Amino acid sequence: MTKPKPQKAGTLRVLSVLKKAPFHRRLRQGHLLLFSALALLMLVDFAWPGRTTQAKVLGIQVTRENYYNAAQNFHYSYKVRTEQHQFSVSEAYAAAIADRQETEYSVSRIFREVNWYRWPTSGKKGRYILRILSALVLPLLAILVFALQLRYGKYPLMVFILQAVLLGNLFFLWG
Repeated sequence: MTKPKPQKAGTLRVLSVLKKAPFHRRLRQGHLLLFSALALLMLVDFAWPGRTTQAKVLGIQVTRENYYNAAQNFHYSYKVRTEQHQFSVSEAYAAAIADRQETEYSVSRIFREVNWYRWPTSGKKGRYILRILSALVLPLLAILVFALQLRYGKYPLMVFILQAVLLGNLFFLWG
């Protein structure tokens, strides 16, 4: 006759049973796949060619951004305003179109964000760094971490943080 194994204490026993439950595992996998689809949607919105628009520049808004720290540092941010859109640009682009009347830019099809703007003199495309981070880097990182979680079951805290950041990014893109 074999000796029965000792039972684990309260909460640990419940957690070990939940980890073995197939429904719980499927729910967790479905949850990760849902957030992976959201990240993929953000990637597609950035990569898919949008609607190219050529519009008259109504003005360039220059804002002084203060850092309220001991050094009292600041920087300037630039936004181009057209009849249909207002989008952030680099300082060099704002200076280049200061004397121009029109600009060309691409608007994404899903979230209606400006993906790129074209330099009037050289035809070179410029992209705002926040758009690259929120629509390319963050979704790629999220998909990578979600795939690692599905495959190896590691990085649960990183998964939670990226899910929260993806939801915040979704509100940023819709706003």
